[in-house]
Amino acid sequence: MTTCTDPDPKSRAGAVGSPRQDPLARRHGRGKIPDADRFPPMRTWKVVVLVDLALLLGVGFGYVWWGREAARLSAELVEARTRPAVTEWTARGVVRAVLPEMNVVVLTHEDITGFMPGMTMGFRAASPAVYRGVEVGDEVRFTLKGAGANVVITGMRKLQ
Repeated sequence: MTTCTDPDPKSRAGAVGSPRQDPLARRHGRGKIPDADRFPPMRTWKVVVLVDLALLLGVGFGYVWWGREAARLSAELVEARTRPAVTEWTARGVVRAVLPEMNVVVLTHEDITGFMPGMTMGFRAASPAVYRGVEVGDEVRFTLKGAGANVVITGMRKLQ
């Protein structure tokens, strides 16, 4: 049997200064919500301000990042416009394969100054006449012509 000194305990439940009660805790005889007095509920306006601040920071950082990216792309565009549209390179290499059905010659080549390091790769031929008379294993001097990754072999001759 429980004793109660207050004639109406429900009247004090929401009174100022009374400990905050969990409605289920009252029903089941448990105490107040832990740490309810130390951490009052956050007001709606504070939540809105924090969300707005987070969005503002995100948009601000995105704007700064995009500005830097746009400046980098602009610099690359200026550099690309100053390069000649079509360039020609000459190098030495060894024929590894000739693929006439694809019009490709696979070469192991030395460094091509100003274009790429030495490696083995396939190059498109300008015409089938370029690789006529060349066999696998032949050492050749070849000429590339083009811009960027769009280059073709325009000439090739065997070295003795």
